[in-house]
Amino acid sequence: HLDRSSSELPFGPADLAFADAMAAQVSAGIEGVMLVRRQREAFLETVNVLGQVIELRDAYTGGHTMRVTAYASKIGEAMKLPADLLDLLRLGAPLHDIGKIGINDAILRKQAALTSEEQEVMRGHTVLGDQILRSHPGLEKVAAIARSHHERHDGQGYPDRLAGNDIPLLARIVAVADAFDAITTDRPYRARLSVSEAMALMERESGRQFDPEILRVFLGLAPDLTPTT
Repeated sequence: HLDRSSSELPFGPADLAFADAMAAQVSAGIEGVMLVRRQREAFLETVNVLGQVIELRDAYTGGHTMRVTAYASKIGEAMKLPADLLDLLRLGAPLHDIGKIGINDAILRKQAALTSEEQEVMRGHTVLGDQILRSHPGLEKVAAIARSHHERHDGQGYPDRLAGNDIPLLARIVAVADAFDAITTDRPYRARLSVSEAMALMERESGRQFDPEILRVFLGLAPDLTPTT
């Protein structure tokens, strides 16, 4: 804002040149911020599309990536995570199952419960996802989500049998969101549970499968959750 009262001398050529230089600098700064924002939005959109492409290989998990991301974001917001962690959560959640790109269709698309050998192969998607994300600049910070979202609070998960706070925070959040979506979604070998049934089941796993504090926050979100229909 440029202003000069009637009692002051009017702007001279030097003042106008200075104002023009200032305007150019401000304009360049604004354009730079807008460019970075557009690049970030495009990057996030690419990540979301990639997550949905992975889903296309599994006919029974349509919308899983978007729902898990939405649930995880709600948990992070309710926990009042810092903005930088929320950004990483929203970046990593859509890619938590990216390792499934390396799982054979005969296992990934099987319409029955997996054998113990097939389960072991399926579990490898966590390690593969970690390797994929660590190899791409900009995604290495969320690789732990892909690797550790099947760890358990009691240390009985996979692939590293981490326990408690040794499991990365964002992976613990995605673990809760992922489990909720899995049990409220139909599978070829079992029917989905209602929200209330799912919450009751998950509450029994507090301190065993799930981080108690994260689960407590999630249970408080029950009225706002809309699982698949």
